[in-house]
Amino acid sequence: MPFCYNTPSDFPFANYIINKYPFSRLIHPYHSLIEIGTKEKFVENIIQRNIYAFGSIFDKFYNKKVVHLSLNQQARTNMAAMHKAEANNLVPYRYNKSFIHSIDFHGKTTLEEFFLYSLYKNSGVIRDNNLKVFADPEIQENVSNVKFNRVLFESVPLNIVIERATELIANDPYIWCRDYNKVDPEWRL
Repeated sequence: MPFCYNTPSDFPFANYIINKYPFSRLIHPYHSLIEIGTKEKFVENIIQRNIYAFGSIFDKFYNKKVVHLSLNQQARTNMAAMHKAEANNLVPYRYNKSFIHSIDFHGKTTLEEFFLYSLYKNSGVIRDNNLKVFADPEIQENVSNVKFNRVLFESVPLNIVIERATELIANDPYIWCRDYNKVDPEWRL
């Protein structure tokens, strides 16, 4: 089935937006971002082959100081920008997997090449949900949260997270791993 502008998401809130509001969408079968209500369009219904590459949407988010908003979860638990920091450092336990997928774009169905930033299966890397990275004082002081009707809203500027995480990962590529000792020695620096 071709991926298209209004393909349903795995996330109920995204589907709510798709069905109720005008939106822009990044066209990528596994990393599709939806944007609503902005004066300046970041997503603009474009095909993005690799969302973590240099010049990608995350570089745009960084440069424009976009704020990440997390609903009913701490921002650290759903922070795709961490993968941008890993890509900036060319970490040894990830690679860009190429795949072909059909897309329907402006009424035309084509086969297109995309990339998925993947973790080597046998690396032994187990994530800690960014506990150590988000414990960094510069990131911590920029996290804002509020509860409204029992729903947690937490936000953090992506430029701060990407910049600090890139620095932290440059010093320790395994900082976001739960237990460095469980990382397969073949994948250690």
